[in-house]
Amino acid sequence: MQTEVKKWGNSLGVRLPRHITEGASLRDGTPIELSLEGDTVVLRPTRQKFKLTDLLKGHKKADETPRSNGVRPKAKRFGKA
Repeated sequence: MQTEVKKWGNSLGVRLPRHITEGASLRDGTPIELSLEGDTVVLRPTRQKFKLTDLLKGHKKADETPRSNGVRPKAKRFGKA
């Protein structure tokens, strides 16, 4: 597909067609990485990398979960009555 570079204020811009943005999962505000590889302009969405410790901040461990009566529930036995 061919398109044109257009002047946008003091910069140059390229409009990306819907089928391109949908195929690359780009939305308004998606951070991108722009680079030059030889004479080719490459545009890649940057994916935020998460650390498990950051994702778990604010979550309580299973043994720290408050119980309504303060007593830990007993394990159920299976197979024998």
